Amino acid sequence: MFRKITCHARSVNSSATPLQVLQHVHESEPAAGLAALVTGTSAGVSIIGYHPIARWTLTRGSKPQVWIHQDYASTAPSDDNATTDTPLEAWQDLISAPTHAAAAPWPEHASWIGFVSYEMGRHTEIPQMPRDAFVQWPLMRWELYEWYLIQHTNAAGSPAPWQLVHLAPADAAVDTLGNPPILLLQPPRDQAQPHPMRASGKLDQSADLAALSASIATALRYIAAGDIYQVNLAARWQCSSASPPPSLFERLCHISPAEFSAYIQFDHHAIISASPELFIRRQGDHVITRPIKGTRRRVLDDAALDQQLARELLASEKDAAELAMIVDLLRNDLGRVCSPGSVKVKSPRNLDKLPTLWHTSATLSGSLQPQLAPRGWQHIIADMCPGGSITGAPKIRAMQIIGECEAFPRELYCGNIGWISPWGNGELNVAIRTMLMHHDKVAIYAGAGIVADSTPDDECREIMAKASAMLQAIGITAPP
Repeated sequence: MFRKITCHARSVNSSATPLQVLQHVHESEPAAGLAALVTGTSAGVSIIGYHPIARWTLTRGSKPQVWIHQDYASTAPSDDNATTDTPLEAWQDLISAPTHAAAAPWPEHASWIGFVSYEMGRHTEIPQMPRDAFVQWPLMRWELYEWYLIQHTNAAGSPAPWQLVHLAPADAAVDTLGNPPILLLQPPRDQAQPHPMRASGKLDQSADLAALSASIATALRYIAAGDIYQVNLAARWQCSSASPPPSLFERLCHISPAEFSAYIQFDHHAIISASPELFIRRQGDHVITRPIKGTRRRVLDDAALDQQLARELLASEKDAAELAMIVDLLRNDLGRVCSPGSVKVKSPRNLDKLPTLWHTSATLSGSLQPQLAPRGWQHIIADMCPGGSITGAPKIRAMQIIGECEAFPRELYCGNIGWISPWGNGELNVAIRTMLMHHDKVAIYAGAGIVADSTPDDECREIMAKASAMLQAIGITAPP
């Protein structure tokens, strides 16, 4: 499948930030496939990849499409295995294939970067329902890149030197780490951190709050009837923006920095995500998940009120029950792929302080079953997607009710974005606080969990609070 690949790596001292480097890459290679996973917290890693050398895509009604650049392919890619393997089996085969082509393991984060849409879960769990699509996105899309720029940040917030990685055919020239990639790490001449360019977007279609309130009322009837205990319902805004996608991402990251922010561009599509939620992190056979449930707005100009809202969230029996339900659901989901007895609730309820919101979250962990570990991601996607925090409990019935109540497909919203190493480690977010851009059109989504004591007015206010940062990033100052 792949020819022998040599990994060249070196460290580069640079004061350029990940967002500045992303802008440099976009300006120098505007038509190239490009992805960035940027941590907005003190400890983490930022990864920028560009110039795809391999791609795996799954769209509705089609077999998986495999592309490998001719300089890296040992044979022409074939889709023949798609007739006998499931799409996820074919995907796992491809993402693991570079391990056979590498002389030694690469730096862990020189990895596949991509996404699994929410609709992939609907595709496997329940029948498709025709709905108003903003634009049809692939169910899954993953790319491996020729160039990676990687930066770690320690717990104190200090960035390490950049790591420049080049994946080259084994017979390519050895000196592959000079210009122009080094130029991408040059900081701007003005060392002051400029505020991102002000966006001037336009709201084309506001969320239908009357329809949303009616959907919440419908969900409450299903809860009262015993169909479900909880369901997550969302609203959608449609906007226009002339800003380049990386500028919108930069603006969103300044307004609402998040631990699992992500940017992916391909063709005329861009994914712009400021997600604070971890879906799954895998290190060897160890996996963790960190669902978020429970939200209050932040009041940055009134410290006393801000702390009052945090205490209110922690004291809320409704929000505690909402999180506990999802913890139980995710214990079951992890149990499908983890060894018996290994699934633990490491932390049942934490208070998370974000720039614009308070959240509560939990942390669960487990150990993959030994017989599943070699093909672990295939089983994680098949058995755990979409995540419980953005569906409900029981999951499949909640997804059916979501399909009934929401007049639009979620597409990538509430799916997962992240990185996966050919050697098995990886990390996926939950694609909340995520904008989907096609040409100059932008779709914004936000949702809330509905439980027995929810009220339509309260849940609509929570959804508006979650949408606020994304609308501001586009240039719409107040959620209509």
